[in-house]
Amino acid sequence: MNPTVGSRCWTVARAISATVACVVIGAVLVMGYGLSQGYRPVVITTGSMAPTAPPGSLVIARPTDTVDRGDILVMPRQGRATITHRVVGLEPDSAGQMYAVTRGDANPDVDSAPYALRAQELTSRWIIPRLGAVVLVLGSPRLAPVVIGLAVLALAASALGRIWRNEPSSASGHPPVGPDC
Repeated sequence: MNPTVGSRCWTVARAISATVACVVIGAVLVMGYGLSQGYRPVVITTGSMAPTAPPGSLVIARPTDTVDRGDILVMPRQGRATITHRVVGLEPDSAGQMYAVTRGDANPDVDSAPYALRAQELTSRWIIPRLGAVVLVLGSPRLAPVVIGLAVLALAASALGRIWRNEPSSASGHPPVGPDC
């Protein structure tokens, strides 16, 4: 292989690695900040909120102390899956407890039981189609060892590449010595 082509390949590989590392670090920082502010990611796994949030969408929900008609509410349920549906009505009971009447955008009927609102709820801030599917794949327990293994291989390849590319540059055939190393 032409040495110039080989060094260009390594330069491109380093640039790609640096870019990927920056994107990953940026994503981790943004995610950490969002979580510290109470934002929560929610993956949509059913079609009940299509077309607004089709299956595989990622909903970024934020905490709020007010829920209005039209909001998309993230409703955790004890021992069951979280539901993410639109608020179509708000009703108080005789004791003053507020309830949200909800319905999935793709569903013809409202949900079977109203949801008792708490002091703070999670409502949709952003909906990102297809990103939820990526989150599910990356969060898979089967994928974690593969990702770790690929990271170790990439580090090993990088280290070996540096060792193999370290050619002597002096006329004597020995590596240079001095402050310019």
